[in-house]
Amino acid sequence: QAKLMLNSIDGLTAWLDTNPIKLEKETLLDLPQGRHRITFAMELSQRKELLKAELADVPGSTAKVQLLSGK
Repeated sequence: QAKLMLNSIDGLTAWLDTNPIKLEKETLLDLPQGRHRITFAMELSQRKELLKAELADVPGSTAKVQLLSGK
């Protein structure tokens, strides 16, 4: 597992790989071993603030978060 923390979920949709994520301000993600992609879409008319997202390890979980950028 990993924890996705967001400053706001207003106007925000997200997917883990190709699966929709039921977003909360703090969302636990079940991650099988390997690389995964989180994709965000924002409805700007519904957002009042910039997106701030943090992905963190969950204590006791064997998953280790490592962020990659680019292709």
